[in-house]
Amino acid sequence: MEGLKSKELLQSLMNGGPDIVRKLMPMATREMIEPMLEKTDMLKFGGDLLASAIFHGKADIVQLLIERGADIMSPPDVIPGDETYRKTPFVFQAIMGGNVPTLKLVLQHGGSISDFGFACLSKKRKNMVITNALGCAAYHGHIKMVEEVMRLIGPNTIDLEAMEEQDKHGSKSSTFQKEWSKYTAIMLTVAKGDENLDCLKYLLKYDANYNLTDISGNTLLHIAATNGNNKLLDYIAKNLKIDLFARNKNGETALNVCQRLKNNDGVNLLS
Repeated sequence: MEGLKSKELLQSLMNGGPDIVRKLMPMATREMIEPMLEKTDMLKFGGDLLASAIFHGKADIVQLLIERGADIMSPPDVIPGDETYRKTPFVFQAIMGGNVPTLKLVLQHGGSISDFGFACLSKKRKNMVITNALGCAAYHGHIKMVEEVMRLIGPNTIDLEAMEEQDKHGSKSSTFQKEWSKYTAIMLTVAKGDENLDCLKYLLKYDANYNLTDISGNTLLHIAATNGNNKLLDYIAKNLKIDLFARNKNGETALNVCQRLKNNDGVNLLS
């Protein structure tokens, strides 16, 4: 009876289509997925499945999907049921996932490390942040991926400024206001969170300019303070030759920002 149930379950999964394949992707193997693709329209669903396989670091499944006709150059506009997905080059999907072998496979099949695309949403206004591969890697903070992208792209674009676009998946009634425009790779890594401390140190090793300001006049200290990233705030204040009393266009210092946000630990660090 148990064997019969298992066989019925397997048959159900095999007939489940691309939605089932995507749900299984985090734990899937090539051997598991291959028979499930027999009746899948790769022209219609190949991009969806590639995006999922790439993000989850499934290089063997990525290779299988390409062999079955999925187009590595055509990321889907949307993925049904995935509200977090935004169209971006598959290279960026690999960078977000943090799996270096998958990135290498995407590049091997025609992806370009020189692409620009969506990397993240700004934290408050949820604007789409458009940058290069290094900016994307810096934000997501997988240090091995940051090292690989730096090796491939070189340090010449380390201070490239990001752009913003209104998120077409967000509220249509909201007025578009820029939040993270002019963010460089080092600003993006500081904005993300304290888990990016190693990434910050790595970018500094390649002479990332830590004295640039964003569209609102915020320094790296302001950015760390605004996002409550106190480990980064502490490291920047103690190790970089940065003006602790610099004011943004609202007249605030980083200390003022911590006070306004009731970030007591940040206040203590900067007092």
